Amino acid sequence: MPKTVKMKLAGATYDMPASYKVAREISQEVGDPLKMAMAAERGDIPFGFDDVVGIIYIGCKAAGCGLSRDDVGDEVMEAGFTKSLETAAELIGFIVAGGPAKPVKASGGKKSKAG
Repeated sequence: MPKTVKMKLAGATYDMPASYKVAREISQEVGDPLKMAMAAERGDIPFGFDDVVGIIYIGCKAAGCGLSRDDVGDEVMEAGFTKSLETAAELIGFIVAGGPAKPVKASGGKKSKAG
């Protein structure tokens, strides 16, 4: 199960999956997530306004949201662009870096040495 990023739109919270399908669609409609992440690592801001709306729209659509892209854009404006930019960047980061869907917890027991 992919790691998810929460986004609240129109009073509902969606868990946007950092899945291959989402990455592929972002790549086709917005830009390559790896290139975006590399630009951010260099200190560039790789997202414009419409890029953020597109990333959030694709992620929320994959999470079951039925809002149109324009409605998502209005919700991004309502939430505040900076907050939505952070959420879009977090989703791109999870797509590129991966990671467990849930925190891994230690068993709590000591490991014994073999032999």
